[in-house]
Amino acid sequence: MDRLKRLKAGCFCGLWGWLVLVCLAGWSPARERSLHGHPGRGDAVLSAGGMASGLQRRLAPKTARHQWEGVFRAAWEAYGHDAAEADHVLREVQQVVQQFRNLEAATGPKQGRFEAAPARAFALCRLLHRRWLRRYRLSATDPHRAWRAGEYNCVSGTLFYCLAASYLGWSVRVRELPEHVQAAVQVRGGRWQAVEVTLADGVPPAGKRQRALRVLSPRQFQAVVFYNRAIDAAERGLAERAIGWNRRAWALDPANENIRNNLVATVNNHALELAQQGELARAEQLLQQLVRLVPDHPVVRQNLRYVAQRRRRQGRSAGPGSPTSGPGTAFSF
Repeated sequence: MDRLKRLKAGCFCGLWGWLVLVCLAGWSPARERSLHGHPGRGDAVLSAGGMASGLQRRLAPKTARHQWEGVFRAAWEAYGHDAAEADHVLREVQQVVQQFRNLEAATGPKQGRFEAAPARAFALCRLLHRRWLRRYRLSATDPHRAWRAGEYNCVSGTLFYCLAASYLGWSVRVRELPEHVQAAVQVRGGRWQAVEVTLADGVPPAGKRQRALRVLSPRQFQAVVFYNRAIDAAERGLAERAIGWNRRAWALDPANENIRNNLVATVNNHALELAQQGELARAEQLLQQLVRLVPDHPVVRQNLRYVAQRRRRQGRSAGPGSPTSGPGTAFSF
């Protein structure tokens, strides 16, 4: 009899648990709904997930979110900032995203705001400008400068935008333009809307739309951050650090010609500076490494011959009378 009671009780608990699971599976949190709070209205959702299954909507944005968080942390630490402080900034970005959601919830169809998906993309850009992106500076790739001083460039501004967009669950990517990067979000119909983050309203200038050279993945965009970090180091005379950041950038994106050319120029010029200072062994070592990297580069090969001949000639000379210039000519970039 006791066994029968326990069996009935177990069946009842199992049925109750099954009903709870069914209810939970059918529940959708408010942040998963479309603009005006009408679940299932895909025309107001800015990501491809808005017209996909619920499982795709919940899983795909998480992957993008983790990717952009990784890029942000890498950029933060590349400029020597504390990792724990990066966690604090990420929480602030999430607060801005929640503020954006609250703004959408407070503005319904009667106000006519945010009705078109591109308008949502531009509205997020305006909100980021009010919070952080206040003064454009060409050299301000460091995300700490945007967070602390409001100074940004196209790279750091796009980084903050893509991070916030990924928290919203939007499909976001980066367009590479000549000497410029630009964010883009997917809107209804599968079209990609460009967002010019260097402008407060985010709207690209009329008549100046450029065809993207490439679409960058988060990994390739991280390479752009490291490339800019290398340029910053080179401008401060830190050639070895510049070479290191260029190498890290090229490892992330071997197809990026700008990174390749900058790496070649930085290593070549630093090797010639070392040669002029008498450090011929180190200069020859760097150029040998560079020749293995770009075996068909005529300037690098000529400079290697120049440094090697100087080193041999120095070895044959006596004491301080070693020559200051070797045979041939060296070329810097």
